[in-house]
Amino acid sequence: MKKIKVAVFDDNDIHREGLKLLIDAEPKMACVGTFADCSSLMDNINNCMPNVVLMDIEMPNVSGIEGLLIIRKYFPRIKVIMQTVFENNDKVIACMCAGANGYVLKRHLAGIIEAIIEVNDGGAPMSPSVARHVLDLILPQASKENERVDLSTREVEILKLLSVGHSYKIIADTLNISYSTVNTHTKHIYEKLKVHSGVDAVMKAIEKRII
Repeated sequence: MKKIKVAVFDDNDIHREGLKLLIDAEPKMACVGTFADCSSLMDNINNCMPNVVLMDIEMPNVSGIEGLLIIRKYFPRIKVIMQTVFENNDKVIACMCAGANGYVLKRHLAGIIEAIIEVNDGGAPMSPSVARHVLDLILPQASKENERVDLSTREVEILKLLSVGHSYKIIADTLNISYSTVNTHTKHIYEKLKVHSGVDAVMKAIEKRII
């Protein structure tokens, strides 16, 4: 079985090492690198070539958002999950606009493994409270244009559940369908909305008043 390779960027030594232990304890994953900031990000990524990066937003020297922008420019295939201790922080939007694939709260360690699996499968994990904050920030700015997008009833249901931060597993259980079916529907949503991530899909659906 091919393991998911994960790199951790976090200036908190205890949290960083805790994440390494958590990831290495999961049979499907391997922590291939831990780093205190993004000062040497290019070398760090080239040396370990992860599938997924757990990126702290608040770090000295080179911040997580700056690191995210570098990864998006030079390593577009790598999935990036941003983590922070803050829920109501406008930097959430900055991360989404910079191309983050997911956003989780640091204190929710129990959900980190599921988030890594989900983002590696093409999902966009987001803590529910963060998802709500994103919606609150975006809705007042949403465009009134309503370009027709032909989404099925099921696809709209899935989009609504994604918008409040539900994982693929929870969506599957809620709608009484399989995980792979949720994944297939989500890929169709991406194609129809012409986006490449769950976060972008939700943002565009809100903009077009689909949800």
